[in-house]
Amino acid sequence: MKNVPLPLLILCFVSSLLSCNKNKEEIKVTELRLIGIEYKNANNFSRTNLEYDASGRITRVTYQQNEIATHTQFDISYANNEIVMAQPAMSNANSDVTDTIRLFLDANNRVIKRINHFFFEVKGPANPPQRTYTYDTTLYEYDAAGLPTKEIYTKKDSTWFNNGQVATYFYFTSGVTTYTSSNGNITSSNYSDKMTLTTTLPTNTYTQYRTNTTSKTFQYTKKYPNNTDFSNAAVLRELNVFSDLPFGSYSPYLPNMLTSSSVQKDGNGVIMSTDDFSTTYDFSYNAFRFVSSRVDAESKVKYLYGKP
Repeated sequence: MKNVPLPLLILCFVSSLLSCNKNKEEIKVTELRLIGIEYKNANNFSRTNLEYDASGRITRVTYQQNEIATHTQFDISYANNEIVMAQPAMSNANSDVTDTIRLFLDANNRVIKRINHFFFEVKGPANPPQRTYTYDTTLYEYDAAGLPTKEIYTKKDSTWFNNGQVATYFYFTSGVTTYTSSNGNITSSNYSDKMTLTTTLPTNTYTQYRTNTTSKTFQYTKKYPNNTDFSNAAVLRELNVFSDLPFGSYSPYLPNMLTSSSVQKDGNGVIMSTDDFSTTYDFSYNAFRFVSSRVDAESKVKYLYGKP
């Protein structure tokens, strides 16, 4: 390789450095928005894209998995203290599907109520006709510092089904999640619910009961900073893209370890199933000190930022 004079090398390096600094100055951290999330494991690749309006609010979420064409996951609209996240209705000769999530915010832009309405219909005669309605509501509580303390959940799910014999199924679930925090970080969550299933057949009606409990603990030994774009916290909380915790700027760190234990019992208290799970996370950061990736034993998530 031809030798380059040292003064020229120094000049090139300084020029490159100035150029880099200039580019960084052109993009302000406050202008950055999360515009994409890429998920990859051994068998799948997916990408979620976020679109914004002139005010910097997320207005559309699109999704692509492997080679399947990109489709709209949510269209998002805003009115006063309410955010509406609606999946585009799907209707054809065989089925109808609608799914809408409504988020209600307090004066601090925290979600205090979530309502989800889902409808699914299978049409005859190609298939046995079926209609399913789902309504669920979650209420959220916070402490004086803005950390989540409790979620109160109710769900009503009813299905009418005709497979030559009409049957109806009505599920009612009520549950509570409580959070414990220390030094601004959520250290544990405990969820418990009770589900009642009433089945009505032409000949009889009977009821079943089940309970579920899930306990999770979170560790922060690596002290990964909780730095990202929080400007659309309510919507990003719904998308659940960073950790298995309510999303927000209240916590100084992101957890590097999650441990979970679940138990399901029947109405007599007999254990039907158990599930124990543990995983560790490693986070990396970009030049603006925003989270740029999350890696665990099975997958990698990349976070992409830019000016909308």
